[in-house]
Amino acid sequence: MEIWLIAVIIMLGIMAAKIAEFYKLPRVVPLLLAGIFLNFIGMSSSAIVGESLVPLFQLALALVLFHAGLTAKLDEFKDLWKAILSLATIQIVFFTIIAGILINAILGLPFPVSLLLGALLSPADPIVTLSILKAGDIKVKREISITAEGAAAFNDATAIVLCLSLIHI
Repeated sequence: MEIWLIAVIIMLGIMAAKIAEFYKLPRVVPLLLAGIFLNFIGMSSSAIVGESLVPLFQLALALVLFHAGLTAKLDEFKDLWKAILSLATIQIVFFTIIAGILINAILGLPFPVSLLLGALLSPADPIVTLSILKAGDIKVKREISITAEGAAAFNDATAIVLCLSLIHI
């Protein structure tokens, strides 16, 4: 049954990508909708999916995390590296602390747990926004696009390091 689930998930991913191409949408839009659908029908439950799919999920996470880095043109980043570095590191740490304080105050969770949740929520991914703008033929300044792509290439990695560090504290 687990092989069947893997096949369904892969087929839904392929179908979502084809739908995105047809409607000239960023691929992430139908993929998110497919993920919401799978969750809604209960296919994301660990009881149904099982532990044997963890490697597939880890592979998918690695592909998502490193896609921007693999497709980035590093020579374009050289003039904007300060902005990219600050967005990918200082911003993540700053928003982790702010979110942690707010989560602690509003939900009353222990502060270390609030910080961990803040670290999970802090990386914003501007690539989705840029993709939607580009799909709508809205012009974006090249410097803004390069800075957003550079930050996206590194901010998830920063958040992962921060989350793992907080888990081990």
